[in-house]
Amino acid sequence: MPVLCEAISVVVRRDSIDKYFQGGWNKFVRKISDPTMCTDGELVRVGFMVSNHVQEFIDFPLWVIHSSDKEAKRLGVPRQSVVKVWIAERLEELRH
Repeated sequence: MPVLCEAISVVVRRDSIDKYFQGGWNKFVRKISDPTMCTDGELVRVGFMVSNHVQEFIDFPLWVIHSSDKEAKRLGVPRQSVVKVWIAERLEELRH
């Protein structure tokens, strides 16, 4: 029996956390209870299993999360695929 397992990875520059996350790196580390968080000193990766938990750490309005979930379900693909395509399409439009 096939099983679909989805996870959401958020990757951010380490210096952006210091600059934009209220309380900086130390508060960020305390707030993230994810044991899979990892960093190479320049980039930080945090994993989430539930989209509502991501909302607290990224600046997408809730309607964007719900709209991308709805579109992903319609297409039968993970949300990350929808978001990547939407971003790529928009960036391509801006290039022209």
